[in-house]
Amino acid sequence: MELSEVKGIGKKKLEVLNSMGIFSVDDLLNYFPYRYENRSIIKNITDTRDEENCVIKVKFISKPITKYLRKNLNLTSAIAFDNTSKINVSWFNQPFIRNQILPNTTYYLYGKIQRVQNQFKISSPILSKTFEGKLGIIYPIYKVKKGITNNDMIKFIDFALKHCIDEIKNVIPYSMIKNYDIENKRNAIKNIHKPVDYAQFKRARTALVLEEVIIMQLAMKSMKTSLNNENYIQFDEDKSIDYFIKSLKFELTKGQIDAVRDIEKDMISKKRMNRLVQGDVGSGKTIVAEAAIIKSFSSGYQSAFMAPTDILATQHYESLSEDFSKFGLKVCLLKSDLSKSEKNSVLEGIQSGYFDVIVGTHAIIQDFVEFKNLGLVITDEQHRFGVGQRKKISDKGKNPDVLVMTATPIPRTLALSYYGDLDISTINEMPKGRKIIETYSVGFSYEKRIATFIRKQIESGFQAYIVCPLIEESETLDLENVTELYNRLNNEYFSDLSVGMLHGKMKSPEKEEVMKDFVEGKTKILVSTTVIEVGVNVKKANVIVIYNAERFGLSQLHQLRGRVGRSSNQSYCILISNAHSDEQIERMNIMVKTNSGFELSQKDLMMRGSGDLLGTRQSGIPLLNIADLEKDYDLIEKAALITEYIEKNELCKTKEYVYLNEEINKFREKLLENVIFN
Repeated sequence: MELSEVKGIGKKKLEVLNSMGIFSVDDLLNYFPYRYENRSIIKNITDTRDEENCVIKVKFISKPITKYLRKNLNLTSAIAFDNTSKINVSWFNQPFIRNQILPNTTYYLYGKIQRVQNQFKISSPILSKTFEGKLGIIYPIYKVKKGITNNDMIKFIDFALKHCIDEIKNVIPYSMIKNYDIENKRNAIKNIHKPVDYAQFKRARTALVLEEVIIMQLAMKSMKTSLNNENYIQFDEDKSIDYFIKSLKFELTKGQIDAVRDIEKDMISKKRMNRLVQGDVGSGKTIVAEAAIIKSFSSGYQSAFMAPTDILATQHYESLSEDFSKFGLKVCLLKSDLSKSEKNSVLEGIQSGYFDVIVGTHAIIQDFVEFKNLGLVITDEQHRFGVGQRKKISDKGKNPDVLVMTATPIPRTLALSYYGDLDISTINEMPKGRKIIETYSVGFSYEKRIATFIRKQIESGFQAYIVCPLIEESETLDLENVTELYNRLNNEYFSDLSVGMLHGKMKSPEKEEVMKDFVEGKTKILVSTTVIEVGVNVKKANVIVIYNAERFGLSQLHQLRGRVGRSSNQSYCILISNAHSDEQIERMNIMVKTNSGFELSQKDLMMRGSGDLLGTRQSGIPLLNIADLEKDYDLIEKAALITEYIEKNELCKTKEYVYLNEEINKFREKLLENVIFN
């Protein structure tokens, strides 16, 4: 069946659905609700919580009255009762409701209950005489665009389920479904859209998440196999890395040594290196990358070092130039703001082989950049670069080795899903002499004292970050926003100091300029959203203050904290929060007590669990439709066991796995197409 054949989908609605990524009936059935409203449970008014959405069963004890407040605005209200309490019921701009409400008649209302002491209110509820239709069910809510309503989506999907359910095929073979007690695909699709209860929803979602993660893991693994089987570079077996390590003025940690040996083994082996080095902020990943560059240089090859922004590329260029000066390596920087003559000179040096190390942003993989003999590609902060980027830059040479670095430590099973095409090395200790960042959790009443503390640090030659979660004022959340906070702090505390502002809605050149001023020390305080989270190394910044810290997860708070503590000086992280719930308070306490990114990452997963029925789903990878790689950790582990079994027994070669193979190939194509630079 064509999408246009679904009842209710005309030309205009078809265009809107296409803009939502829905082009076929299959796309429609795989467009899942992003949240649900549980309208299946009736509550007594007195048992409801403030701001709770629920169903109540009432009779009206007053005649509805409509008041006309101003032009185009009227309010219809009445009093209802359910044997436990009265409740004030109101509707805006629905005067016709008066004619629907009869005395001594039972009604069901669904909406948000507001409770102030013993007074109850419900505004613009759904009104029904029967517990059916939109009530008495778990109601799906879809993300829609103008021109398509949620009711439209429900009707379209109901029609598709009625007429096309038999066309849905099990991607996971029946034998696997039976062995692992997984819901079959038809039931899973039906029940994810129309669950009768939580248990049915959970079973359906589990099946769909497992299928998606198994496809992803097998696609990643097959890509890793195909990459490693291509023509490779076999680097010389020599003592270059040993000489490099001996030349250092400090001792490498065990984790660094292990990572270096993993890399060396890959580089001299008869396979191509595709390795991820994950390590906490400040764990010394750059030195490990430098060891790989030395090996590449000693074998006569060029190395490319790719960073996500010009500022990070410049920082790497400066540190690599300094570290390699005594070894005779020539390092160049290729970035967007070079003049035409500078760019031509650099490009000529890359092509001729004059430069041994090329540092830059994604400009490195443009068609006009030609390498003489590229042997090693390093990408920094992996989560900013996808599989497609790695493949594209690899095509610049004769299948060069690939080394990826990330400062986002995650448990191994999760890492296999994010980075399934890579082998993984982990650095889990900090270099000697690095001081632990002192972390404090306080309320908003401490702001003046914090401002005084920041001023003292600046007078001692240091700098400070101040971070908040929102860019502009929000009508629904009472949170600090960067513009308001910047203006207020400037006026109240820091009018005589140089204060900068940074947020994601600024244009790239403007962001670069603001960040450059802070890096160079011209700006003493940077008020920012979380755009400063990744990679920037400002050694003089020793204080970070995070407003509304309760709004962030542990891993993100830790990444933000890692913007300071980049030198041997004592650094401080101050969490200003309005934490009320036990979970929020616990998160703040964990941050104060724990400095290990790996430990925090694990606790973050444990605290957030695997999501809940009424929660909003956010996918860890844009290509995923339903799975959340962080919240579905238990299912990721189960999928990994199934994937391992399929691989070990080479089941994908059997006839029963034909549909799974089709989906694996589709996912591989998506991975390579998904080239997005942040």
